[in-house]
Amino acid sequence: MRKGQSSLSSRQEEVHQRSHYPSLDWPVVAMAKEFPARTRCGAHSHKRAQLLFAVKGLMVAHTAAGTWVVPRGHALWMPANLTHNVSMHGHVAMRTAYVRASEASLLFPECRVLKVGALLQAALIALADEARGLSRTARTGHLIWLVLDEIKRAPSMPFVLPMPEDGRLARLAHSLMADPGSARTIDQWCDVVGASRRTLTRLFRAQTGISFGDWRRRLRLLSAAARVADGEALAEVAASLGYRNAAAFRTMMRRYSSEYFPDLTEQVKAGRASTP
Repeated sequence: MRKGQSSLSSRQEEVHQRSHYPSLDWPVVAMAKEFPARTRCGAHSHKRAQLLFAVKGLMVAHTAAGTWVVPRGHALWMPANLTHNVSMHGHVAMRTAYVRASEASLLFPECRVLKVGALLQAALIALADEARGLSRTARTGHLIWLVLDEIKRAPSMPFVLPMPEDGRLARLAHSLMADPGSARTIDQWCDVVGASRRTLTRLFRAQTGISFGDWRRRLRLLSAAARVADGEALAEVAASLGYRNAAAFRTMMRRYSSEYFPDLTEQVKAGRASTP
C-alpha cells in the first residue's frame, strides 16, 4: 500500500453471492460465511435488516451516510434496504443474521456497531447451524428470540466515520479518507475547501456529532486497524499516518484502541511497532 493510502478505501476483488440467505419465513435467518482477505461483496441491499458479526478478521462497511469498522467480537446492525459495500481485511469468518421487518422495527432505525457478548455469539452460531437444516424446531424459536433480545441489549461502539452533508466538508472527508496521513492543518484545509475555520468546525460537529480533530483521529485509528488486519507492519502504518515515531503511535493506540481493537493492541504490546 502506498504511503498515506487508506485501507478503508483501497481496491479489492469483488465477490458475488448468488443468494445471501435461504428463503425461510423465520423472524431471523442466520448464516455462516467466510471471505478471503482483500475481497469485498459489492454494493447491494437487502429487504431484511442485517446483523454482521465478525468471528474472525475485520470488516469495513461503506454507505452514503458513513463508514463503519467491525473488528472481531463486534457486529454491525444495518436497517433494511440500505445500500452498502463490505470489504474484508484479513480472512473473515462471520455470522450474519437477517431480521424480518416486523421484528426489526423494534430494534434500531440506523446503523450501529455493537459489542457482541458471549450469549449473543453462541446464539448466532447455533442459529446459523439450525438454518442449514431448513426446518424450524422449538429450539430454533428459542434461539431466534434470544438473538433478538441480545441485539437489543448489546452496547454500541464508536466505530463509525460519519460523513458530513455539506459539500465542502464532504470533499474534505473524502480527501482525508484517501490519505489519512495528510500533514495539512485545519487552516490549510479551510483554504482548500473555501470555508472559514469557524464555519468548518461548527458545521463538522453539527453534521457528524464529533469535532474535526476527533474525526481525523478516529479515521487514523480505524485505518490502522484495517491495515494491520491486512498484514501490514505496524511501524510502516505508523509512519504513513504521519506519526513522527512509533512511540507516539503506541501512545495513541493505547489510549484509543486497547478495548476496541485487541489484534492491533497485541502487536503494540509485543513491541513490533519499532521506530520507523
